[in-house]
Amino acid sequence: MQNWLIKFFRNPVGIGSVAASSRSLGRLVARDITPEMAVLELGPGSGALTSHVLAKLKTPQQLTLVESDEEFVRVCTERFPDSDVRHMDAEILLKNSPGRYDAIVSGIPFAALPAKTRQRMFQEVKNALKPGGIFVMFQYSLTSKNELKELFGNVTTRFTPWNIPPAFAYTCEKQD
Repeated sequence: MQNWLIKFFRNPVGIGSVAASSRSLGRLVARDITPEMAVLELGPGSGALTSHVLAKLKTPQQLTLVESDEEFVRVCTERFPDSDVRHMDAEILLKNSPGRYDAIVSGIPFAALPAKTRQRMFQEVKNALKPGGIFVMFQYSLTSKNELKELFGNVTTRFTPWNIPPAFAYTCEKQD
């Protein structure tokens, strides 16, 4: 697989990071995942967070991965053969999955997206969650915090300095 840094410089909005996520970030992101959940991961990259999510689930079949980068799709298919790995645009899957997931985990670099695109995606995420479901995403800034609070109401933010770069994990609960 190509070096993360090279992939980032070729497509910074699509890749979003100069390195794979750390174990510290993986633990933060998977913190609220429970064994019975149906989970969707948006933008798993090479699966650094995926392994932490899978460790919390009863079976790998409870996890669906959606990735737009062809090379990352291949890597995830090899690493997680019993999970549903899809090569497609995340927004399309979200639009066609109302109320389907207990949790949605995301590594998509939302801060790099235009505001209208980001807001539309957040709304699609909320629509794809079951009532009481959670949306967990990581970002490298607090840019999206107010948008998420406005849409979800209940948002918890955690921070890890042990990631390159240091990262925030947001956990948003669908109230309705």
